[in-house]
Amino acid sequence: MQINLPKKKFFYNCDGFYDVGWGCVYRCLQNVIYFLLQREDSILSIMKFLKIEYDPFIQTQQLWIEPIDCKFYLKEKYEIASKLILYLPNDTIHMLRSKKNDFDQIYKKNDIILYLKNKAWCPIIIDDGTYSYMIYKIDEKNVYFLDPHRMNNDQLKVFSIETFLKRDWMILLIE
Repeated sequence: MQINLPKKKFFYNCDGFYDVGWGCVYRCLQNVIYFLLQREDSILSIMKFLKIEYDPFIQTQQLWIEPIDCKFYLKEKYEIASKLILYLPNDTIHMLRSKKNDFDQIYKKNDIILYLKNKAWCPIIIDDGTYSYMIYKIDEKNVYFLDPHRMNNDQLKVFSIETFLKRDWMILLIE
């Protein structure tokens, strides 16, 4: 699986909006929207749609969103279908807005890699409950990410498949 990413990429503070510490899922969502529709939805417009009030002095946990919020946003705003998947090898994932019954599928074994390789045609949003990334490539040894936490042109990150499979992940796959 390999997805060719557009040249424009969204990451912390890329548009002058300071979202360091809480904006990674928003930035992944912006990347998916841009990939699909060549549109730039601002973080503030996404927050307004999701009824999250922005206050620069509010605690960051109250501003975070999760893949379940992205699924809602894509479906309700753009009629884009997606699937929410939980990969749970450790039974320890911590989620703010999601519960196990929110997920369309739950995986506990490494067949998640084969599933993603066979189904993905769009970048995949993943979240471990603390950090969110966007998968754009999986080969025989590695999983390749766009990392929205990096505020420069070096947003690409690589995990070995072995490392990837040790962590719990919430996954949003566009159908």
